[in-house]
Amino acid sequence: MFRNRSYSNSSATGLGAHYLFTSVITLAALAMANPPNTASANTTTTAEDSAGRDSEPQKIWAKDSVPKSILAIPTTGTYYAPYIFVVDKSDRSLEIWKQTRPTPTSFEITRVQSYPADLGKNAGDKIAEGDHKTPEGIYFLLEKLEGAGLDFKLYGNRAYTTNYPNLFDSLDGKTGSGIWLHAVPDNVPLTRGSRGCVVVRNDVVVTLDPYVQLGKTPIVISDKIDPRPFKEFQAEQARLQNWLESWRAAWAAKDLERYMSFYDEDFRSAGMKKADWRTYKERLNKQYKTISVALSEPIGVEHRGRAIVRFIQNYASDQVSDLGEKTLHLVNRNGSWKILSEEWRADSSDAARQTVVAANPTTTPSQPTAH
Repeated sequence: MFRNRSYSNSSATGLGAHYLFTSVITLAALAMANPPNTASANTTTTAEDSAGRDSEPQKIWAKDSVPKSILAIPTTGTYYAPYIFVVDKSDRSLEIWKQTRPTPTSFEITRVQSYPADLGKNAGDKIAEGDHKTPEGIYFLLEKLEGAGLDFKLYGNRAYTTNYPNLFDSLDGKTGSGIWLHAVPDNVPLTRGSRGCVVVRNDVVVTLDPYVQLGKTPIVISDKIDPRPFKEFQAEQARLQNWLESWRAAWAAKDLERYMSFYDEDFRSAGMKKADWRTYKERLNKQYKTISVALSEPIGVEHRGRAIVRFIQNYASDQVSDLGEKTLHLVNRNGSWKILSEEWRADSSDAARQTVVAANPTTTPSQPTAH
């Protein structure tokens, strides 16, 4: 089944651009099953059984709508692929969404794939190891496993590991590990139920590589993925970019009061609480005469009032310079994003340099210096 839709708006809020929206639906297969705890592969089914499940119609989105989980998808640079994986447990589906920039002044967001899915054999959000539930939250595809080291009867031809439990899971006291996106043999039904992982058919899993950048491609899993009108997505993406720009500008201006207003009272990072972070930044503001910060376009995903936003950050002062990836864990407080935690990872690769320059043409990527 295919359905195409397009939407355009010449008054792009906050981004000064014309947006085009298109949804393209195709069918294939997805499922969830916890690798170390995968259900027995001895379950049998007929070809008719498998075909019946795989041919069920997938979600038909309302006209001009986008998954609410998607905050931003970068369209410049090569550091991040322009794809986000979205799993809807109520619909038993995996979707892949993409944003591109066909022209310098237009954007396009597209649902490029939609696959039927299996899930943990028990309903609800994963809480503890062995509960046979699929976790709900924002994760990233980390490693690709295939070949002789992967048990075909359990995982099919290929598996992608994820970072469950993530920071939010740890804060919530969730336990368990080994949540993968993987396949199953053709004689195993997508109604078997897994012990937590995401499971797809072999003919699907082998097509996913073009959509995946290991360690960087997000997969958001929710009990139900709600739609957001395209105009709201457009405004939310602009709002996030404006919020990041205000945070960056306050940092570069050494405006400590304004800068700290972006941080949550429960902030924790590098062993520091919010008060410690303020003292640390105040000391650096006095130590450095000038500070310059440039950011790439972000990739951002939200789930239940929490979000993860990642981007390339180019930092330079009169004494120290750095280039790398910044990850912000955000929490929504009364309609405003606050930083709950932030992580920094140095990366002076060509992809990182090219990506920050693509978003900031006048910026010269920093040469890392010792701190």
